[in-house]
Amino acid sequence: PGPDWYESRHTPPNSSLMVWKVRGTGWHTLVWTGSRPGRIAEALGIGPDGPYEWAEEWRPRYPDQDLHDWTQEGRIRTGLFPKASHQERTQQIDTESRAREDALVDALASRGGLTHDQAIARLAQGGEKYRQLLDSGQAAISRALHTTRRALPQGLGRTAVRWALDDLMERHLLPENAERLAAGQLDIEAEADRNPDVSARSRRAVAEYTAPTTDPAAADIDGFRP
Repeated sequence: PGPDWYESRHTPPNSSLMVWKVRGTGWHTLVWTGSRPGRIAEALGIGPDGPYEWAEEWRPRYPDQDLHDWTQEGRIRTGLFPKASHQERTQQIDTESRAREDALVDALASRGGLTHDQAIARLAQGGEKYRQLLDSGQAAISRALHTTRRALPQGLGRTAVRWALDDLMERHLLPENAERLAAGQLDIEAEADRNPDVSARSRRAVAEYTAPTTDPAAADIDGFRP
């Protein structure tokens, strides 16, 4: 959504630059613009020696550009100034990677009735093949949510499904009726002449991702086969 003060009937500027001063009143919007606000931040010299210590670039959120879906769903921070150093960025990437791994371990433990250490051991024992199976199950549920989301009109319901997708992909949190949604999606894909073997593997992957089996070796789960 554009700024309230914009009265034109045409498209209002949809990107903004938020700034912060240590001795100021906290974060506030400095400017709305139709171009990249990061350029304004760079021109101002945001940093300890500039007019503002920190700045954030905020732009429209188009979460599914790779699907050629340009529906705006909220706004997202796309830049932080002054820019992080290589070391800071590396630390941030490492932190995010650990958070994703911790989320996977927690999900495996809670859904499989395992302790934290048992979930870690299971991932280690199953190796890359087991992780690929879990990824496949997650992807099938993701495709089902995308199908549901695209069928909805733009609004709160559609955005809610978008948040469910984020929870699934970033934190391994299952949406309601995850197995039923995935089964419906795989049925659609099977009707589109998808390879039956691929569909069967996807169904096994969904089952393992949503409700990890007690004995993966006995169940002939990928990564545990002799």
